[in-house]
Amino acid sequence: MKIIKRDWEFINQKIKGGKAHELSEGDTFYLGACTKGSTALKSFRNQPFSEEQAKQRAYSLKQGYVNHIIANIAQEETPVYGKIIERPEILDDNNSIQDIVL
Repeated sequence: MKIIKRDWEFINQKIKGGKAHELSEGDTFYLGACTKGSTALKSFRNQPFSEEQAKQRAYSLKQGYVNHIIANIAQEETPVYGKIIERPEILDDNNSIQDIVL
C-alpha cells in the first residue's frame, strides 16, 4: 500500500505542477495513469495549472502487479512472481523503492 500511495502522490504532484502531459506509465511502480479515449484526438483535455492539453487518464493497476495478485490467489505451487520487498517495514518516507532494490 505504501508503494501505491507513493505512486498516487507522484501522479497528483505532476497534475498539480501543470505537467499532466508529461505523465508516463513508466513513472510509477504499481499504480499507473493509463490513457483513455476512443481515439488519440478525442483523448486530449484541458488540464488544471497549465495551458497545454494533456491526454485523458485513469488510474490503473499495472499488469505485473495484477499478475502477482492472481498468482497469490491461485496459490500457484511454483510462483513466478516473488516479492520485491520481503519486509515492507523498511519502507519509510526516506527510502525510495530504487534505494531499497539497490
